[in-house]
Amino acid sequence: MRRRAILLAVLLGAVPAAAQELAMHRAPGGGFTLRAPADWQAVPAQAGHVDLVLRTPQGHPHGPADCSAAHRAEPALRALTQQQLDAAAATTPMTEAEARESLGSDGPQAIILDRRIMRIGGLPAQAFGYEVMTPVDGGRIGARGEVVMVHRPQGVTALNCTALGRDLAGARRTFAAWRPAIEGILGSLAFD
Repeated sequence: MRRRAILLAVLLGAVPAAAQELAMHRAPGGGFTLRAPADWQAVPAQAGHVDLVLRTPQGHPHGPADCSAAHRAEPALRALTQQQLDAAAATTPMTEAEARESLGSDGPQAIILDRRIMRIGGLPAQAFGYEVMTPVDGGRIGARGEVVMVHRPQGVTALNCTALGRDLAGARRTFAAWRPAIEGILGSLAFD
């Protein structure tokens, strides 16, 4: 009976991302890499501040999702050691206002779900989940995402993984379907 359940889970695609073949993607300017399911595609970044965008296969039954990663130099961080940055990042999650600000134009409308500290690449990272109805092509769609930010003397690396739906309920369903892959991508962030 257990073998049948496992076989059925594999056939229905319920196997977590860890069981999928992964591909490594390097930011074009260097500095960091991500691992994603092999069928996710690296696509050209639309915004000038984004270094790497990974997108789910078009038409996938789970629905659309993507992860965008960016690194920006922060001159003020160069004066600090990694230990000082770790101590600051490991004590207090970012404020809701800081989380909203990091989302840019979607920030004021976003619902911040949680704020927490996690470890990425051996470093403490500020993380939060969010939901927002965002404007697209004259309409609005639902988005459910997770953001992770790592501070290093070289600057801040941010990763935003988002699932989309016709509304927030649809975005939540899409996110739930892609959650193992998204968590795998977030956890794979590694620095050169």
